[in-house]
Amino acid sequence: FLFNKKVFLNRYNELEEAFSNLSDRVTIGYSYKTNPLPGLIMLAHEKGTFAEVVSAHEYELARILGIAGENIIFNGPTKGEEHLRRALNDRAFINVDNFDELKRLEILAKERRQQVEIGLRFIPEKDGENWNRFGFPLADEIFSEAVSYCSQSKWLSVRGLHAHIGTNIRDMKRFENLGKAMVQAIKIVKAYEKLPLKWLDFGGGGAGVSPRYDEDTLPLHKPFNVKTYAEALLKPVLPYLSDETQIFIEPGRTLVDECGLLLTSVLAVRQKNEQSAQYVLDSGINLIPTIRVYKHPIHSVFELEGDQNKPLQTTLLGASCMGHDVLAENISLPELQEGSLLTVSAIGAYNVSRGVSFIHRQPAAVLWDEGQQSISLLRQAESFDDYIHNQVVAFPKRAKTS
Repeated sequence: FLFNKKVFLNRYNELEEAFSNLSDRVTIGYSYKTNPLPGLIMLAHEKGTFAEVVSAHEYELARILGIAGENIIFNGPTKGEEHLRRALNDRAFINVDNFDELKRLEILAKERRQQVEIGLRFIPEKDGENWNRFGFPLADEIFSEAVSYCSQSKWLSVRGLHAHIGTNIRDMKRFENLGKAMVQAIKIVKAYEKLPLKWLDFGGGGAGVSPRYDEDTLPLHKPFNVKTYAEALLKPVLPYLSDETQIFIEPGRTLVDECGLLLTSVLAVRQKNEQSAQYVLDSGINLIPTIRVYKHPIHSVFELEGDQNKPLQTTLLGASCMGHDVLAENISLPELQEGSLLTVSAIGAYNVSRGVSFIHRQPAAVLWDEGQQSISLLRQAESFDDYIHNQVVAFPKRAKTS
């Protein structure tokens, strides 16, 4: 895996500028789940981002990386008692997903003999497109019930709102509707709570550049328009902000998608004639699972000379023994041979985090600094010893592998 530092930072700066032009209260929360490489995460934190985490594992990673609790946004549907307690002690921003979690926090607050400030995640609308699995629905009064429950509790105070409507969204109308739904949620909270809201969290959901297989776009979409995105989200809510309201956004895919690529090579020529070819690569869908959904661009790094440069209808087969491990079918590439290098681009989002060691081990990841013309290691290639380390059976004594 190779990540381009300049592309990453340029995209971050575009997002920051688009939102800061509308409000000076906006903070970006880096989405750990989208790409959890600590070296990339720290690039974001050096720019002033908060940590947006959705599990105990990600929370621990943020703390080990030196992120203060008050700079952590704790989302997700599975917050256990131990880590809720730690988040309360750390003064993290906690966005509650469901009633059981709400009651769990109430018990912890009672133990502390101290009222706790929480955010509530809400579902803006049930329209078939937006995610409706997480949070309290606005439409059928469940969100109002949650706010009412907190208002009647001695130990809970609703000080934040959170919504995340989906992923890879290009339709700006959906973000505008989210902004309007946020206004609706603000009004409901104000009907129950005397204290003003401390934070509004709009989640993420902005699109990457790779088209889906059900789209006709080739080869790439233009980068998601962050200026229009910022206006769609913020303009409806700006009149409703108090002096202390902080705004969070959690860009994932639209921030890191374009900066990443996978460098892979041809292990074998399986079949070739004058019109078409099949090649076996040293990578597979276990490393880039999003390639089953998105048409990530694939290019030859070095082209062969002469007639061998003629494009062929090419199928690229993965390195595993699974019949469905196919990275691309019938794409146009110049003729390749054993050892030929290829790049699979725009894979910075949800591949490092979702990739697995299946039959073959994970590759290294590096950061390319275009300005310094240098690379630095982000992650070592997984070794056989890494695999053995976590196994509980007693292996015989052996020499350590390189």
